[in-house]
Amino acid sequence: MALVGTLTDFSLVDIFQLVALGQKSGAVVVRGWREDQPVAGRVFFSEGDIYGAEYGDLPSDEAVYSLFMATEGDFEFVEGARLPARAIDLPNEVIIMEGIARREAWSRIEADLPSENDVISLVARPRTTRQTFLLEPDMWRIVVAASGAATIGETIACSRLGRFRALQMICDLVDAGLAVVDPSPA
Repeated sequence: MALVGTLTDFSLVDIFQLVALGQKSGAVVVRGWREDQPVAGRVFFSEGDIYGAEYGDLPSDEAVYSLFMATEGDFEFVEGARLPARAIDLPNEVIIMEGIARREAWSRIEADLPSENDVISLVARPRTTRQTFLLEPDMWRIVVAASGAATIGETIACSRLGRFRALQMICDLVDAGLAVVDPSPA
């Protein structure tokens, strides 16, 4: 099955559905861009089911969701590509729906946090109207990374959560009044 094209002609949703429909095994290789950020990785399929993904050093689930952020670029399905150990057990529909939701949420995140050179720092005495705020494990990574007043870019890299997930956690901390973002001093 030869499947090669551009992400402007076919979305990842279209590509994933074609591979699933054909019950193919192999890898979809994505080389694209999200604005000025390169996006490159692979999503592995076994008999049409999403099996795993690679994107930098992210866990498989975050890797496949991060690939949904590519808005332009190329893709290629490599039939029979060697599969790594299975890392994703979710149905394709669940992965696709989460990927679409993250892509839609991206515009809010970009509006709230325009520059990765901006500095995030924790608030010593938070003034929040919430009685309680539950810090999930991923958010703790951001708290630890931001505890020294780091840039947003440094915090993303240190958290190893992926750009979308880390920025989502930063937005949640800022919304809760637990952190502030200041423009970069440069």
